[in-house]
Amino acid sequence: MNQPMLIAIAGPPLAGKTTLGKNLAATLGIHYCDSDELRAAAFGVPTHEEYAKRWKNPTEAALITRKDMTLAYRLLHETVNLSLEADRSLIISATYASKSSQEFLLELVRTQEARLRFIICRVEQETDEELKRRMRQRDEGKKFVYGTQTLIDYYHVKGRFEWPHKTGVFSPDDLLIIDTSQSVERCVNLSLNFIHG
Repeated sequence: MNQPMLIAIAGPPLAGKTTLGKNLAATLGIHYCDSDELRAAAFGVPTHEEYAKRWKNPTEAALITRKDMTLAYRLLHETVNLSLEADRSLIISATYASKSSQEFLLELVRTQEARLRFIICRVEQETDEELKRRMRQRDEGKKFVYGTQTLIDYYHVKGRFEWPHKTGVFSPDDLLIIDTSQSVERCVNLSLNFIHG
């Protein structure tokens, strides 16, 4: 039996994790699970109006967001555990903004004796205009909010972000950093070379 692989795609909000994950899943034929979609399915997500109202009080909104994401990570990690336990490879995406969440994921992979490929998405030319463009593109035609919707929310998450390649949790051989301002095709090809390498 082949050793299952976990392909974890991490990075700050709006970095292109979901786009890369869905494209890799289609190319590799491996199931894909996104933390925002899990959170939406399990707990619901606010409409754009509810989200705007929530962020009028950034302190309270940040606490609600953090609580929701803690629950989403629990669901995501249980999904990882069950998939690897069944010898099924899996692609996941989440910010993995804290060293503790990175450590927990690595322990799951080790316990299940799976292989790990950890891909970090980032936008090299990050400007407020580019972030707003990505928000509009992601949310176009959607009634509900999946992820960061305001620059305040974005900078809140980014401000506490612990970059996985700097925490020392993962082996450098298991890490790839991708600038997602490149074409989707280029990002997928770089990822595939890393996954198969």
